[in-house]
Amino acid sequence: MKNILLKSTMVLLFGILLVASGCKYEDGPIVSFRAKSDRLAQIWNIDKVTFEGNDFTSSYKKDGVIIAFEVYKNNAYSFNYRNEDKTAINQSTTHALSKSFPMADLPFIQTVGSGGRWTFVNDFEAIQMDGELSQDPNNKVVPEITILELKKSALKLKGKNASGQEFVVEFSPMF
Repeated sequence: MKNILLKSTMVLLFGILLVASGCKYEDGPIVSFRAKSDRLAQIWNIDKVTFEGNDFTSSYKKDGVIIAFEVYKNNAYSFNYRNEDKTAINQSTTHALSKSFPMADLPFIQTVGSGGRWTFVNDFEAIQMDGELSQDPNNKVVPEITILELKKSALKLKGKNASGQEFVVEFSPMF
C-alpha cells in the first residue's frame, strides 16, 4: 500500500514539474514533444504586424500577392513573394514585384533583412537574425527577437528595430 502511495506521489510530482517547467514562451505551448527547430522551420503566413502599436498588416499583402516568411532547418530564412493561393511566384514576376511592392518599405523586413541566417539564443527564448540582405546597410546590429509563442500552428515574435521601435509579428503556417 505504501509502495502504491509513493509511486502515485512521484508521478504527481513529476507531472507538476513537467507542466511548470515546460512553458518557455509567454503564449505557449505549455508542453511540446517536437523540437523547437522543427516547429520553427516551415513557411509562415504573416497574419498580423504591429509596429509601435500601429497595424501594418495590410502592407504585407498587395493585389493578390502576399509575403511569406520561410524558415529552414539549416538556419536560413527568407521572405518571398507568393500568390494569394500560396503558390510560389516565378523569378521574372518577383523582379517586377520588387519594384512595385518593395520589401524594403516594410518595417519588420527592414529590421531583419529579406533573407539571412537565424539561430536560437538565450536558452531558446529568442532568435537572432543576421540579415545578409539587410535593407539598411548602416544598420550593423543583428536583431535579437523574443519568441512569445512557438507552436507548429502559430508563431509570435517581438523585437525592436535599430531605432528602438517595438514590433510584434504573428504568423500561421502557410501549409
